[in-house]
Amino acid sequence: MVTKIKVSASCWQTICDEFDRVAPREGILVPLVALDLADSDHNPCSNISLEDIAEVVIADVVLIPSDRQRNQLARVSVLGDTDDLVGQRIEESVQRHPRLRACAHLHSHPFARGSTWPSRGYRCDYDGHMLPLLFDNRGAGLETSFSFIACRKSAGRDDTNDESGRWKLQCFALDGRARIVDLGFAEVVPDAAVEVVAALHPPLHASTVARTWFRHWRRRQRTQGRRVKVEPLFDGWLRAIAQRHGQPTSVVLLPNDLPTRRSQFFVVEGGQSREVFPPDVPAWQSNLSSSTTKRQTAALRNEYFARVEPLLGKGLSRFVVALDNVSLTSRIVELLVGCRLEKLIINDVEGTPAWPMESNRCCAADADESAAAALLRHQLWKNPYAHIEYLPFGKADVTIDGRLATVSEAPHIEWDASQRRVTLVVADGDLFAFRDLSYTIARDLRDILLQKRPWPISHTWIGCEKWPFLQTRKQVGQIRREPFTPLVLESKHIMVVGCGSVGSEAIRLLAGRGARWTLVDNGKVSVFNLLRQWFGFDDVGQVKVDVLTHRLAPEPVRAVPCAYSAKDIGKFADLVDEDPPDAVFLCTGTDDDAGMAEVLWSRGIPHLAAYAYPQARFFEINTIIPDEETPCLHCLRGNLFRGAPSAPRMTSEVERFLYRDLAVPERAEERREAYTNLVAEPASPIETGRIAEVLARCALQALAPANMRERWFERMLSAKTTCLLGGNVVDIHGGEAAYGISEPGQVIRLGLEDIMGAAESIECQSCGRQLEVHVDISLPTAADDDDMNRALLG
Repeated sequence: MVTKIKVSASCWQTICDEFDRVAPREGILVPLVALDLADSDHNPCSNISLEDIAEVVIADVVLIPSDRQRNQLARVSVLGDTDDLVGQRIEESVQRHPRLRACAHLHSHPFARGSTWPSRGYRCDYDGHMLPLLFDNRGAGLETSFSFIACRKSAGRDDTNDESGRWKLQCFALDGRARIVDLGFAEVVPDAAVEVVAALHPPLHASTVARTWFRHWRRRQRTQGRRVKVEPLFDGWLRAIAQRHGQPTSVVLLPNDLPTRRSQFFVVEGGQSREVFPPDVPAWQSNLSSSTTKRQTAALRNEYFARVEPLLGKGLSRFVVALDNVSLTSRIVELLVGCRLEKLIINDVEGTPAWPMESNRCCAADADESAAAALLRHQLWKNPYAHIEYLPFGKADVTIDGRLATVSEAPHIEWDASQRRVTLVVADGDLFAFRDLSYTIARDLRDILLQKRPWPISHTWIGCEKWPFLQTRKQVGQIRREPFTPLVLESKHIMVVGCGSVGSEAIRLLAGRGARWTLVDNGKVSVFNLLRQWFGFDDVGQVKVDVLTHRLAPEPVRAVPCAYSAKDIGKFADLVDEDPPDAVFLCTGTDDDAGMAEVLWSRGIPHLAAYAYPQARFFEINTIIPDEETPCLHCLRGNLFRGAPSAPRMTSEVERFLYRDLAVPERAEERREAYTNLVAEPASPIETGRIAEVLARCALQALAPANMRERWFERMLSAKTTCLLGGNVVDIHGGEAAYGISEPGQVIRLGLEDIMGAAESIECQSCGRQLEVHVDISLPTAADDDDMNRALLG
């Protein structure tokens, strides 16, 4: 590859005018050039060779005063005291345009026509300026030097290189072995050309937001006892070195045209530096970029967001979120990205992964990887079609922070509307409190940014010993701590039927605690699964249970790629009898759970059934433990009085999603099944993730020995209120809250005292329990039809 030389039209006019002025004698100017490298990811701290340079752009020239030149027919020189004057003018131009460098020499050969060549000999071109300039450039990391020589055009020959028709600029360079390389003739380009505009880009400090960010970063280094040294590099880069006791601890490389080119962050340990941000692009992402057309990418992006766009449209795509303490806020980011957040400012790019990032399988980091790099790599894995755009600085719509709680603090959220800042506060190791807080912040921030609710006032406290799902504006009860250890699930056999939005995420929460698994699902990973399920881009097309088998390693997994409907209950019973599990999660969200629950009850196996109401606005988790005489699934399903129901209006967007392929009358039965089996659709990961978290929390309690259970769960069992009904929204109709949910995120208990019916009691057809009716729904009796109508209608 031959390096191309380009010169702006205004510079070329200046060059021609100067050489015309001194002709037929030689003339001289100082060209200021910008280097465009062939590799856009070239490390700015590495040396630059001629082979690395794709293009050299002459974007400015410095004239040498005529009284300081000594022009001769075959030689030109300047007075010895000219260097200071010219150097000052070069410095002024470089300060305005930091990509420019004086790493080349430009003079004329008015005696040459058509072409020329650098002269050799004492004080000639090669020995006089090309070699000395090469040695000077090497000191700054540039392994070459350039010599641009203007010669006369051949008589009668046209050349578009020269608008004036007088001169042409032949270009030469020295390679790493100081050999002359002919680069051909320079191309004259308009001043508005992209490469010229880029070469003249203003310095980093010309941007207010960039200047503010750099001051903030420098101030943070100083508070940590570090001094900051700033050095300019080639191509407009700044190198900021943070030092403690004279030794570097971290290095930040900043281009002048942020965010067009990305900044780079390094930490220095033991004299060796390693890049911590941004992360390397995985090989599969590179393959995707090279093999996927824009039209295909757009189609995949639409499919990826198919289950949230009917509700959110473009969602959070126009907002910018700033992030502090990446490890504690990573889950919030993941949930907001699922609502189409695309722009993120990470202030803590140098932070190392810590709990819970390193332990909850949210976005585990590779060795020597920063928390910020791990987070962005995880999001790239989850959504390669519209991944996060990292902004090194700028104005954010909201800032999210996190810190570990002190001994006297319960888990809570600190809201600051004036600063548009929210802070998560959680005790070290309290995983479920962390997930509760993350869910609450993500849910409320989404609604705040979309102007569906105002900023909360002051603090939000989450949970107490009596009820972990409680949300209040003040601290209530004693401090909660996670009472169980990984030993709770040690050697426990857990069967999960349905590895979708709820099942796979519940598995993700309980993974790594020593359990062994039986996973039942016949589905394959599709593009739209990635948003809400524990799968990534490289899993698409594979069987879900096979992917999870690999992901759960080294925990033993039995993968069963099957689906059990009502007609297959015998086969399901055989599967259970082959290796009886300690607990079963029923996560299909369909009526198929009914028959499986009967099988499990008859064998005394604890099981939990999760159900989402339409669009996952509300949900319920049923915990059934036969040995502890809880109600069975059929005792409560269909017999509970839940209060006023919620019936979300089906928008045209939602209808098109649910019935997109089933609009013809001949497919009416499939249409009915689609609504039944996709009752949770469309929904975001905020809603479905909440269901998985409540399920996993209940499952851990059900599997724990009695002496290790929390008080709230013991109370739930003793009161036989084993149906938890939760809401992700509040739905008010006629002044009454649907299902009794008066706060988003609220979870209430329902049980045997909420049985409704028309008789005094009902017999459960599954377990035979006599259910006492507490809510009478029998029709009134009256003497005639008029009395009946008055009783019913008022």
